[in-house]
Amino acid sequence: HDGYCAVREPLEHQREILYDTVQRVFTIKDILEGEGSHEVCQHWHFSERIAPTVCEDEISVETRRHRIRIVPQAMPVQVHTYRGGTAEEGGWISRGFAHKEPATTVAWHYTARDRTILTTYIYVETR
Repeated sequence: HDGYCAVREPLEHQREILYDTVQRVFTIKDILEGEGSHEVCQHWHFSERIAPTVCEDEISVETRRHRIRIVPQAMPVQVHTYRGGTAEEGGWISRGFAHKEPATTVAWHYTARDRTILTTYIYVETR
């Protein structure tokens, strides 16, 4: 999309999502096109009922039947986790009018230069 093209330093974003049924892995490619350097952030939002485990190199979620791992190809410059943060940070969910609950948002921060591809893998593992 070109929603970031109206800003002072324009940036175009495209996303490709592939699923390998044999390996049970999603591959997500965020393609960023622009000139110069940009601070960008990927946000991963979770249900209020899920408590992800956040490490420097992956986010994991355990269910009774599966383990789901979200793994970046390139390590983020910074990783932040918010639960009930400010409006800019995130960490909230609303399931009804005038009602909100804290929920986890994980933010991966990167520096993008010119054309950058951020690749993320989501592994679905049977327990």
